[in-house]
Amino acid sequence: MTETVASYLDEVQRLLQEAGWRQESPATLVSRWDGFVRSCEDGYTWDVSEYTNEVAVRSVLERLLTAPSLAPYPEQAGGLRDEVRKIDDRFRCLLQEGSELPKPRTLVGTRSAEACRRAVCRLPPSSLRDPSRAC
Repeated sequence: MTETVASYLDEVQRLLQEAGWRQESPATLVSRWDGFVRSCEDGYTWDVSEYTNEVAVRSVLERLLTAPSLAPYPEQAGGLRDEVRKIDDRFRCLLQEGSELPKPRTLVGTRSAEACRRAVCRLPPSSLRDPSRAC
């Protein structure tokens, strides 16, 4: 590992700690984001609280992508940005324009994956497998 990569990773760890996250590598965060998006593509089966918990990894990635302290590492930051952008594009295809997740109290008794999916996703899981319905 080069000194530049080591310095980049040290700064990432500092930013993660500052944000209250445990030590993780950028690759692990990207993998978590990708896994979450894959589960949405397959028809998210967990409830709204799980959804909001899992989608939080994207906010951490955004913090890394916009951190001024990581600007001296354009090669590493650019690679991270490219990977995240590809996953974001897939996720964006699943969202309904102008919709938001309902507040948890409005889902009392219906905090199901189906309520979450109806609130956010514009296509049912089966249509995601139909190439003619692609984004």
